[in-house]
Amino acid sequence: MSIPPPSALLKGPSDTEDKRSLSMNIKVLTGNNWLQWFEQLTFLSKSKGYDMLFDEEWVKTNKLNKYHKVKNSFAMSTPYNTVHEDLQQLLYDQRDFREAIQSLRMASSQTTVISLCENLFEMDLTFDPSS
Repeated sequence: MSIPPPSALLKGPSDTEDKRSLSMNIKVLTGNNWLQWFEQLTFLSKSKGYDMLFDEEWVKTNKLNKYHKVKNSFAMSTPYNTVHEDLQQLLYDQRDFREAIQSLRMASSQTTVISLCENLFEMDLTFDPSS
């Protein structure tokens, strides 16, 4: 993949497009809707030209490259705008798009497991004397 000229690096996703449109169609990540949120984030990010940020090898190779830094900064705006306030701290601790997504995935997985266990525990507490 060739690196675009420096003038293209400093432009946003599109000069004519509203910057808020990056997150307009994504539901807020609450911890219980990880799969739907991630699918929407992936689709939107790839449609905006950030697909290389999902490629681990490309990120390792180009991590210090200015092109990566600009793409990473623009891509990070979507999670910042679409994550519930309870999960915002995870984003503040991360500077890299891939690491931020990993942190959100782990937190959402824990939330899902905890709520599943709570539901199973409630079901297990019902006592049937005839059994």
